[in-house]
Amino acid sequence: MKILFVYPPPFEDKIFSNLVYPPLGILFLASVVREMGHDVKVFDANVLRASFEETVNYIKEIKPDIVGITAATANGPSTFKLAAKIKEIEPSVKIISGGPHITVAPEECLNDENIDYILVGEGEATIKELIEALESGSDPNKVKGIGFRKGKKIIITPKRELIHDLDLLPMPAYDLIPIDKYWSPQITEFPFTSMITSRGCPYHCIFCGVQAIFGYQYRFMSAEKMFFQVQELQKKFDVKTIIFKDSEFALRKDRIEKFCDLIIKNNVKVKWLCNARVNNMTNELLTKMKNAGCYSITYGVESGSERILTVLKKNITLNQARETIKLTKEVGIECAANFILGNPTETKEDIEKTINFAIELNPDYAMFSYLVPYPGTEIHEMAAHNSWVINDLDNVYKNSSVVMNATALTTKELSKYMKKAYFKFYFRPRFIWKTIKNLKFSDLKTKLPALIDILK
Repeated sequence: MKILFVYPPPFEDKIFSNLVYPPLGILFLASVVREMGHDVKVFDANVLRASFEETVNYIKEIKPDIVGITAATANGPSTFKLAAKIKEIEPSVKIISGGPHITVAPEECLNDENIDYILVGEGEATIKELIEALESGSDPNKVKGIGFRKGKKIIITPKRELIHDLDLLPMPAYDLIPIDKYWSPQITEFPFTSMITSRGCPYHCIFCGVQAIFGYQYRFMSAEKMFFQVQELQKKFDVKTIIFKDSEFALRKDRIEKFCDLIIKNNVKVKWLCNARVNNMTNELLTKMKNAGCYSITYGVESGSERILTVLKKNITLNQARETIKLTKEVGIECAANFILGNPTETKEDIEKTINFAIELNPDYAMFSYLVPYPGTEIHEMAAHNSWVINDLDNVYKNSSVVMNATALTTKELSKYMKKAYFKFYFRPRFIWKTIKNLKFSDLKTKLPALIDILK
């Protein structure tokens, strides 16, 4: 069968993201399906800057039997719009959709009659069994982890068990995407790509939806498999830089230390960056990471108020943030810190503490965003129960706009504080001088445009 996986264009072609990472979710699925012997293609409309019309024309041209469409919460409308267009062209095409939004709102998604099947949760084993059922004409009701309609009735089959050994998964099908077209302001050497080497998270942050798909049990790829994939990416695609998109890269320190040892021992020259929690880092680990090519770490600090950190169930302290960012800078790794404004019960004083704490920490970059009640998170349930969501459909699920207000401030005041946070952090003479002093010619293409975007 001809099977096409699509990352859809933005709804109504309004905004193409300037941060363009490979769509790893569908690349994992594409790799599994290709191993079954099918003719598989991937069309990433975001990186290709393809409009709906161009995307639909491509689908017309290749005439697939099955189209798989990613459905994240932010691009849900795009998924449904594209499904409708496909059905207009060829009603017999089977449309399968998966992704975070599908998993947390399966029945809502199946209310759209253009979607034939959905994948709930991790999709690799599920899509294999579903395609086998479609090929043989057997009962899809026997496939765990899917949803479909039988007449007017919506059927959601029993949940599938999580994949415990990630080493068993094939390498994502990077060869099916134009790897040289992806871009991030954090990257200094191209081409780059991203990897995910773990799934699940044992923490309970109220704003995070990772557990909705991947659960609370932390599962991971071995250090040896990580090292093998890095070598393959270098050999086949000349990749210079890798972004590890794991929610928490360093939860198993022994795994990361072993990975670093393999990089160092084999003299592999690769640059990489990752996300980490401030309560999981040590000087020894940071030193090894630096020696193995890590040049940047992003930490989720979230707030400068201990009280708000407790509300968020972040399970970190301000002193841990101070110590870890200090250690990170001392070993020579660039660090970025993420902060959230608009948290439940937050006051002006709490926000002032967050802004001042960001300045005190003095990371290389700070990102401030509004709290967003993504489906599948605890804050989503809290927001619904307390009627915190602002009825502005154009801004729903965008952390650059006020989607909900659970604070003691008016929405207008909250917006003003966001501008104040960016202004106070980035317009400090100390920050401006450091940026000018360290600016390299290559930064004109990467970091400088990103900084301009932030200031806008």
